[in-house]
Amino acid sequence: MPAKHALIPSLLILTAATAQAQETATRLQGVSVTTTRTEKPVEETTAAVTVVDAEDLERLAPQDLRDILRDVPGVSFSGGPRAGVMSPTIRGLGDERVVIRIDDARQNYQVGHKARLFMEPDLLKQVEVLRGPGSTLFGSGAIGGVINMTTKDAADLLKPGQKMGAQARTSYASNPNENHVTGTAYARTLDGLDILASVSHRNFGNMENGNGDKLVDSGDNIVSGLLKVSVIPAPNHKVTAQAERYVSNTTIPLTADSSSNGAPANTADRDSVRNSYALHYVYDDPTDRLLNLRATLYRNETELNDIRQSDRRLDERDQVTEGLDIANTSRFGGLGGQHALTYGVESYRDRQEGKRNGVSTPGWFPDATMDILGGFVQDEIAFGALTVTPGLRYDSFDLSATGQSERSDGAFSPKLGVAYQLTPWAQPYASYSQAFRAPSLTTMFNSGQHYPGNNFIANPDLKPETAHNFELGANLKWRDVLSPKDKLTSKLAAYQNNVSDYIEQTIGTTTTTTRNIDKARVRGVEAELGYDSLSWFGSVGGALIRGKNITDHTSLNSIPADQVTFTIGHRFSEWGVETGWRTALVAAQNRVNSSGTASSGYALHDIFASWTPPQWNDDVRLDFAVDNLFDKYYRPHDSAIWEAGRTVKAGLSVKF
Repeated sequence: MPAKHALIPSLLILTAATAQAQETATRLQGVSVTTTRTEKPVEETTAAVTVVDAEDLERLAPQDLRDILRDVPGVSFSGGPRAGVMSPTIRGLGDERVVIRIDDARQNYQVGHKARLFMEPDLLKQVEVLRGPGSTLFGSGAIGGVINMTTKDAADLLKPGQKMGAQARTSYASNPNENHVTGTAYARTLDGLDILASVSHRNFGNMENGNGDKLVDSGDNIVSGLLKVSVIPAPNHKVTAQAERYVSNTTIPLTADSSSNGAPANTADRDSVRNSYALHYVYDDPTDRLLNLRATLYRNETELNDIRQSDRRLDERDQVTEGLDIANTSRFGGLGGQHALTYGVESYRDRQEGKRNGVSTPGWFPDATMDILGGFVQDEIAFGALTVTPGLRYDSFDLSATGQSERSDGAFSPKLGVAYQLTPWAQPYASYSQAFRAPSLTTMFNSGQHYPGNNFIANPDLKPETAHNFELGANLKWRDVLSPKDKLTSKLAAYQNNVSDYIEQTIGTTTTTTRNIDKARVRGVEAELGYDSLSWFGSVGGALIRGKNITDHTSLNSIPADQVTFTIGHRFSEWGVETGWRTALVAAQNRVNSSGTASSGYALHDIFASWTPPQWNDDVRLDFAVDNLFDKYYRPHDSAIWEAGRTVKAGLSVKF
């Protein structure tokens, strides 16, 4: 495992920083596959990319995806703290403008006032975030960026020479009285068969904010599991089959991204189920420079059923995504340079179906289908210290719904990147990329009642969103800065993303509809800086984002507040102990239009510690943390709900 990053200890101490860990440090040092679909150290990727790896996840002991990504510059979450509504935003662009993938399978579920993703964090070994347009490689929706999650394999848990094993994990969080347990068994045979089976249960009650107020109907009961089997049928060939299931049973407001008084007319008993199946094939022969192939065939089923408490009305919303993703990389020399040519195809279909009390709902949640087929090519060309990366993708899409007119269109997504290794420690880069987003099924076809007195009006004439992103950045790294074998690393980026035909929902007195805004613009700067030595580690990360509707010169309400996070920690290696402190400084955000709500600034502080007794061969790990140490009463800008107050966490992990 590469050394972890962090900021120079003296600098962090001066800034009073501290926190939940070496996390940002690790991210700067991980391995990225999202940026170019080829493995490359994060510090060498010529894009704004962040990796949270297995060691970070151990340290964070996350309750949800928001815990994992809370310190990634430019990433925020809308919807509030309820598990059933969290939705990621990258560089101020959220909803379907962020592509979410788990093990190379797209997660396309999107319904108003609902979560975009149902995932147990304890099943993950890595989460990677690409900030900025990524449609050249990942197609429709990658206007804000891409979140790529990877689940655990047996090989991630087995020790050298070990053929089978098991792990038991349990944790507790005082707010919201959460109990969590995971059991995992794994094995590997001599002929290359890997098996992993994991089951997790997470139960929690109502969250309490820093003012001592309970958030009504914010608890949940979640059971999830993962079964993964891998086989090596021949040298350099690997086939993996996996199945994942997530089940949530909760009571939740119908508009769960807002506060609720628990009134039965606005409250539902909700069952959420996600079943995912995937078959992966990898061919990776280090001596074969022309063929390095990855293919994924997948099916995701998401079912969400609400029974309204006042009258037992049953609403059913089901979506199925079926897809195929194939990519190959060929490496060769020619035209004076060394090429890494990546090319492939992606095809997927989204099908949704809605019912109310067993009867189809052609307006409110119509039976609809979207088919997308895309092909892409990208060439990383190295001319010594200079690397030029052109790329191009074309996607065609077709949308249809019962009782609605069919819509077909297509879009090109080109890109061009240039990077130069100026010195051993400095690599500046510049890039231009285009991205697009086809209107989603619900965005295009919703009609009928929104809420009493207000009706959805469908807009079948919606155009696809297109984005033109210009970016300047730099990768910086130094070794042996303050002590032998230490490391200082930084990633910097400045960008402007011009979005045409931006899709916006407009809520009027009696109607709600969607429309295209001629032009919107998002500008920003991001920075990550980390230092790591044998004893000290720390990090600093921050983002500043500005967004504007160019058509009427008003602000975009989705732009998050300016934020800087600091981390400092110390390792007592002889005892197997790590301790640390984290601080997040968030500015006030009052750049909103007439329909937006300004937010106040705040500061959050966390502490953490872990103990892995050396005498037990790293088989036992104890964790302790306090989030929101000073019980701050605060509300993030892109949420209507006040967040959790002080939370004490403890966890135990044992391997057998």
